[in-house]
Amino acid sequence: MRIAIMGAGAIGSLYGGFLKKAGHDVVLIGRPNHM
Repeated sequence: MRIAIMGAGAIGSLYGGFLKKAGHDVVLIGRPNHM
């Protein structure tokens, strides 16, 4: 399954890692950099 997670912080990255280990295709979406 393809999954997009809005928020690439601590919790989003944690869930993304778990989902990736379970065999899913994961994309993390974060905020753009600010100057």
